[in-house]
Amino acid sequence: DGFTPSQAMSVLARFWGGLDDQPWQTKVFILVQSVFFTPISFLVWFLIRFWNPEAKVVLQVDPVGHSTRVAKIALEVRRLANEGGGIFTARPDRERIQSRILPPRQRKVDTSGLRQLVEVNVEKQTIRVEPRARVVDLTRMLVPRGWMLPCVPELDDLTIGGLLMGCGIESTSFKYGMLQESVEAYEIVTAEGEVKIITRDDPVLFHNLPWSYGSLGLLVSATLKIMPCKPFVKLSITHTSNHSELSKVTSAAASRTDVDFVESLAINATHGAAMTGKFVADAGTTPQLSLSKWYDQWFYLQVAEQQGEVIMTTMDYLHRHSKSIFWELGYLQPWGSWSIWRYSLGWVNPPKIAMVKTYQPEFILRNFCDTHVVQDYLIPIEKTEEMLKLGDKEFGVYPIWLCPYLNKAHDKATGLMHPHAKKDRMYIDVGYYGLPTVAPVGSFDMMAALHRCEAWLMKNQGYVMLYAKHGLDEKSIEQMFGFETYYAARKTLKADKAFPTVFDKVKCG
Repeated sequence: DGFTPSQAMSVLARFWGGLDDQPWQTKVFILVQSVFFTPISFLVWFLIRFWNPEAKVVLQVDPVGHSTRVAKIALEVRRLANEGGGIFTARPDRERIQSRILPPRQRKVDTSGLRQLVEVNVEKQTIRVEPRARVVDLTRMLVPRGWMLPCVPELDDLTIGGLLMGCGIESTSFKYGMLQESVEAYEIVTAEGEVKIITRDDPVLFHNLPWSYGSLGLLVSATLKIMPCKPFVKLSITHTSNHSELSKVTSAAASRTDVDFVESLAINATHGAAMTGKFVADAGTTPQLSLSKWYDQWFYLQVAEQQGEVIMTTMDYLHRHSKSIFWELGYLQPWGSWSIWRYSLGWVNPPKIAMVKTYQPEFILRNFCDTHVVQDYLIPIEKTEEMLKLGDKEFGVYPIWLCPYLNKAHDKATGLMHPHAKKDRMYIDVGYYGLPTVAPVGSFDMMAALHRCEAWLMKNQGYVMLYAKHGLDEKSIEQMFGFETYYAARKTLKADKAFPTVFDKVKCG
């Protein structure tokens, strides 16, 4: 009989009711946004499968090609440096995982060819990889062979270069720290066009490269540790009923030495889920949590309903939030978790973020950045409950991602992000991704809320991940981060001749 008006109203009512915690203005905003997003999702799906070469990336070990590509980049850097002015990479904004609009950049070096492996050394347990290689492609290559990176940030468009020159964190970070702690050596092109290998033997340069956003030189490869892994992860889920309990359970989990993974979700103000995981060789009879089928429910929604232990394949676990882009897909595709959508059209997800940005109108992207909270706040783990209370007051965004990480101390150079101590210290990433509920869309003062949170962070030895929209000026960034040896690194590398400062790279447009 077709889709009747009453059925259409029923679907709309279900959509509307599923956003009960949102003001009506926000519900309208989500509905309008999804009208743009849904047809773009289908367009992107077809483009990726039939025209996009990245859809079928097979990493190759190509040391000869690497040398040729690097020589070309070095020559271009020398040419641009002689002309004067700041040099940026030519990576398009659409390919950057960020929640801010960047100012225009004029002088660019094309690094798009740096997508391959340079070396795999199983005996030393290292790989050397180019910066535009995606983590998901590395995972697809390594995990079936029984290997993985010690830290595997999971969204599919994340690249090694972005994660090292910015930062990368995951649920193994409570043990291994951020991805930068897995680096054995950086290969960069300096402002003079020199190709330079930087190791821990030069601590000032080595520890200032992470978070430097290409302001010291252009990364052209990194040598990373790899470690053995098993085919399955057994996940233990503990539910909590308030912020205090969730904070305590998460902190206790982060101090354990008998688990391989730790993360928590504040699903709402009165429901949390703390998770620990262990590698296992066999699935056994433990109930399975699956994400690899196109109709599987999103990870965070499955976790909200699960209690006790579940088993996941290692590949599913390492990229567990990719299917729903954490929970952001729920704002862009509010019906995406419904059974009827998942079984009939779930194959369209997850969309490729970069291509979605390409085809979305610019006013939608700007509106997203101005109204949508996407923040990762890095704080001492003992401050978790206090941060959650502040987040409730300023944003009212749920779910919230909680990921402990070991903030490692380095004797001879602090680096830009450091533990404010002479020894390693447990920190936690408190991730807010969603529309605020403290005020309707259009009346929420984003910058005022960010300023208040940033002021709290500076009082409590915290940090803002600088991929996000922020209200920090140059002085504030230098107060928040450790610049004690950064300018010495710039001087050694003569970076002023060609590369902008950190602030110039991360300031909002």
